[in-house]
Amino acid sequence: MQSGEISDGQLSASSERDSNHSAAQGRLYFVHPNKAESWAAASNDTDQWLQADLVVLHTKVIRVATQGSNGHQREWVTKYNLQYGNNTGRFYNYTVPGQNITKVFHGNTDQNTIVYHDLNPPITARYIRFKPIEWQNWISMGVELYGCVQDQNTVVYHDLNPPITARYIRFKPVEWQNWISMGVELYGCVQEFTAVFTNLGQSGSQGPDSIGSHYTDQDHSGQVTVSNGTQLWTVPRTGEYRMEAIGASGGYGEDSDINNGGRGARMIGNFNLTKDESIFVLVGQKGRRGNANPKTAGGGGGTFVVKRNNTPLIIAGGGGGVRNMSEQHPGCDASINTTGNAGYNSTLGTGGSSGSGGNTTGKRSGGGGGGFLSNGQDETTPRVNGNKGSIGVKVWSIIICEGESNRICCENERKIDVVYANYGRMDGGTCPHKSIETRNCIAVKSLSTVQTKCNGKVSCELIAKSSEFGGDPCQGTFKYLEGKFNCVLRFTAVFTTLDASGYQGPDSIGSHYTDQDHNEQVTLSRDIQLWTVPHSGQYRIEATGASGGYGEDSIIKNGGRGAKIIENFIFTKDEIIRILVKV
Repeated sequence: MQSGEISDGQLSASSERDSNHSAAQGRLYFVHPNKAESWAAASNDTDQWLQADLVVLHTKVIRVATQGSNGHQREWVTKYNLQYGNNTGRFYNYTVPGQNITKVFHGNTDQNTIVYHDLNPPITARYIRFKPIEWQNWISMGVELYGCVQDQNTVVYHDLNPPITARYIRFKPVEWQNWISMGVELYGCVQEFTAVFTNLGQSGSQGPDSIGSHYTDQDHSGQVTVSNGTQLWTVPRTGEYRMEAIGASGGYGEDSDINNGGRGARMIGNFNLTKDESIFVLVGQKGRRGNANPKTAGGGGGTFVVKRNNTPLIIAGGGGGVRNMSEQHPGCDASINTTGNAGYNSTLGTGGSSGSGGNTTGKRSGGGGGGFLSNGQDETTPRVNGNKGSIGVKVWSIIICEGESNRICCENERKIDVVYANYGRMDGGTCPHKSIETRNCIAVKSLSTVQTKCNGKVSCELIAKSSEFGGDPCQGTFKYLEGKFNCVLRFTAVFTTLDASGYQGPDSIGSHYTDQDHNEQVTLSRDIQLWTVPHSGQYRIEATGASGGYGEDSIIKNGGRGAKIIENFIFTKDEIIRILVKV
């Protein structure tokens, strides 16, 4: 106001004591040889106000100041409210942040001192009103506003708390200056996409015929249809997808000592898919007991993920059916090679190979498992069986066009693990642009730069510009940053003998696991450590057997070395794992 950017015509009031105390005199530092240096109301009541019209909609006000009569008269406002709005028909009270309570601003304690208040959050509006609620002798005040005009060139930012998690975001104008015209930007991070395909509650040899509500509220809801027992998934966006396919387990006969059949295979691979591409998913179903002879059981169905042109992406075989078995045997499990297992304990035939089904020769054996290209066979009849398998689909890819930025993030206590990054250009379809002179452009520092910035963090922001990667790798070509990352749980647990020696195992955890990832997750029961799994997911386990002892006459100072076995396993949160570490 003092600068004159707000004219006298933009100031108004509910009333004026006289022409010598008009609204125009309510600006701070008003100086006139023949007029008072403040606005004064015609009466003392809480319906009075002094208003500034900032003309431009959505002007941001970040600070206010007030003063009393600024003269010999001992008149000032001691408390006031602020109101704001974009039209004179509707005003809003400025409230205490985080509460629905009108904020009371403490004003002046004399007629001359200037009192300031910062506004956090700021007010963004056209009209600002000062509304006195308490005063000394008479309502009399001068005011000032501090802020900036947000015009057609100003960029206005708003943080969303809580954030929006959705596919579609719509901006819906409710007020405007002259005409609805706007440019927008969204800031966020690529979230993990997870789709778990199941048998949709179906059992037996027939596949599902309806999606129903099985995928409701999941990432692939509305993306899947069913035809002849096969699920058809429409890829939601272009990128790299990590697929995990698990074949169904086989059934087991009623006389079997173990209550499970052969285990299905678990296969993992990364695949580049294109938006709106159709992917066929056939989920295997668990083998079940024979209707006529419950002492026998069928094998589990395989899980197949195939492109529309019948090109296989990933296939996981089903486990074999078990008649009577006292312990799990690998010969009954699915093969992870291109040739299936023939079975166990007798000459049954041959496993399928190169996509064809298996076959059997024994008159009392079950039929061979079905393959991708053909059904399984026994001596006379083609047979196919199947009932529970699943495939998980996840995406960890991001594309950022040159000059732009984006954020990648992980959830559920997982951390970023960047596995690939390139700033440059490897094709013409990604981030299309008129300036493309090469399609073989690689910034050599791409991976190390992104790993340094992001690895081990929950989220990080990436910027696609040459200065971030040690210079322009291909001048004259419009570039992009392509990144691929995993979200991993950084969890490491080393189980020891707890300093026990000899034949007796440990009797106390003590402080051995203090400050380690598995602290307070382990108890003891008769020398065996019981570990409660903290998170559902895949764990990599390395088990090392103890070395043997050696006699006093031995030339070498160690006995036979213990074996070291490494394997990945899927565990469920709160599952109990028994661990015996012997000396």
